[in-house]
Amino acid sequence: MIGSGRFANRGPRLRGTPSKPGLHPPYPALDTGACLSTIIVKVYELRRQGKDMAKHSEKLPPLSRLELDVMDVVWTLGDCTSAQVTSAFMKKRKLAPTTIRTVLSKLREKGYLKPIPTIGRGLLLRPTVPRETVARRALRGWIGSLCKGSPRQAIAYLLDAGSITEEDLEEIDRLIDEKRKSLR
Repeated sequence: MIGSGRFANRGPRLRGTPSKPGLHPPYPALDTGACLSTIIVKVYELRRQGKDMAKHSEKLPPLSRLELDVMDVVWTLGDCTSAQVTSAFMKKRKLAPTTIRTVLSKLREKGYLKPIPTIGRGLLLRPTVPRETVARRALRGWIGSLCKGSPRQAIAYLLDAGSITEEDLEEIDRLIDEKRKSLR
């Protein structure tokens, strides 16, 4: 009889999921047979994870310049494979694919990337920290070390850079006005 026996009712198995039938995989978006309650729980976890991301990112070690360049590619691509990252990075800068994979491995170890199981052999990589959070942390470090903690001096350096347009100045004025209102 077809569909009976030991392997009955088993769809494609996700890497890293239990092999017992009836158990839901941890990523219901990849399982077309996932029940509604499992999907709701996953959505809740993803929302909570987004809120916890800022706290998580403060504990992470700083990124090297090469790691930051690789993360820039990952942020641009979103969920991606290491082959996609390698291909996109090679368009920007010639580097050995093994070097890029090593950097991706280091980023996973540091906690900036997490593997997402897929159907099949491969894994997708997902950034655990948004680009803006890393940029803020880098800017705070720059202000603290090079500008002796003075935002005024940092802004003066940025204004002297020379590549600021009239639109940029209008946006800066708007941001300053918003900050003044929030301080009152």
